[in-house]
Amino acid sequence: MNTNGHNGGLDRSLFNPAPFERNSTLQLSNNIRWFPTRFNDVRQDYLNNTDFSVTKNFRVTERVSAQLRGESFNLTNRPVFGGPETSPTNQNFGKATGQDNQPRSIQIGLRLKW
Repeated sequence: MNTNGHNGGLDRSLFNPAPFERNSTLQLSNNIRWFPTRFNDVRQDYLNNTDFSVTKNFRVTERVSAQLRGESFNLTNRPVFGGPETSPTNQNFGKATGQDNQPRSIQIGLRLKW
């Protein structure tokens, strides 16, 4: 199992599901294994966003000032995939099927003070 994140995209197995019995009719009622949620950081990428902002303040007149601001969230547009499905009887067992962070977002603002 890859514990430092994974190199694939969505719908790619994060670990080898072959050793697990996946047929629900062959499972004993107390034999279905769910991985504990307290170890999610071992099975999921950590959040690694790069946020960036630039601010410029300047005077328009003696009493009026302005602030120009540009901000970028997740500047590198690095996806962080969710943890794998942990139910062995699920068809997506071992696969990450969602993204946990937002794509790149850029905003520009102008603020006037008088």
